[in-house]
Amino acid sequence: MGFFLNRRDYRDLVRGRPDLAAATNTQPGDLILVRTSGVLFAAGRKLTRNRYDHIAVVLEGGRTLNIILPKAVVLPVSAVTKPVNEPLVLRPAWQTPEQRARFLAGMDRYKDVRYHTRRSLIGIFLSCVNTWTGLKFRLKKPDESAPCWICTEAIIAGLLNALPAFEPVNTMRLDYNLLGFATTNDFLRIARDLPQVLGPIGGKEKIVS
Repeated sequence: MGFFLNRRDYRDLVRGRPDLAAATNTQPGDLILVRTSGVLFAAGRKLTRNRYDHIAVVLEGGRTLNIILPKAVVLPVSAVTKPVNEPLVLRPAWQTPEQRARFLAGMDRYKDVRYHTRRSLIGIFLSCVNTWTGLKFRLKKPDESAPCWICTEAIIAGLLNALPAFEPVNTMRLDYNLLGFATTNDFLRIARDLPQVLGPIGGKEKIVS
């Protein structure tokens, strides 16, 4: 969901030694869940009970798309997969090369998209309320033509458009369906309950939500 990530946070994120092994194993179309360092992000994860706070898409040429504040940026895979970020790489089960190409082409439209700060803050608040009280207040899901996005929802929209096998996600008990706000936990739930559609690289990592 990208807890209010901004360019300064990402300048800090890209410093240090990259995780070369994770960077080598990724392919275009992969998704990378990360835990951003810092007290603010740790507090956000704790309050919403999300293990991760951001998700990136691997593009061609060893790059990743990151929808952050104030607008999307493209970073090297090695910057996102540093061990300090505890990255988890998930791979959609593309049935044809055309499906992956369609997904990547769809992600291109987000390269300069602005981050939906207001939606992110409201969604995180609603997620906290649901986590600690069980009450559910629902946001309207974003329209495909929306000018601003958050990382989780742009990726779900892209996968639904490109991968027919992803369609059952619309009826799963995800935050995206129950609250109208997609969280990083939603991707863990999908990987756990639909491993034939989305799973960790190697398939050996234990997925918990």
